[in-house]
Amino acid sequence: MNNTITIIGHVGKAPEIVKFSSGKSMAKFSVAVNDGENKTLWFTVQAWNEASERVIDHITKGREVLIQGRLGLDLYKTKKGESAAALTIKMTNFHLCGKKPQEESSSREIAA
Repeated sequence: MNNTITIIGHVGKAPEIVKFSSGKSMAKFSVAVNDGENKTLWFTVQAWNEASERVIDHITKGREVLIQGRLGLDLYKTKKGESAAALTIKMTNFHLCGKKPQEESSSREIAA
């Protein structure tokens, strides 16, 4: 696979799940990664269908995770109607690292 990325970082907020009328679902969450130079890089991660259910069951805010996937480009319109793009990681696999955070945050469900 040519387009692959692996990151290790901490989950920034509890995953949100979106369920579509087609029956598909997507979990979305952010991961903060230290770049080794005292800077934090933020990645948006998307997990689709069965993977979204695993994310909701296991990934919580503050948890250290290893995320594997492919880079994707999401095109969207801003509130001002301007075209914009954002890099995202389309997750294919994850591993939980480190200890479970002391306070668990619940995930949110959003209907689409």
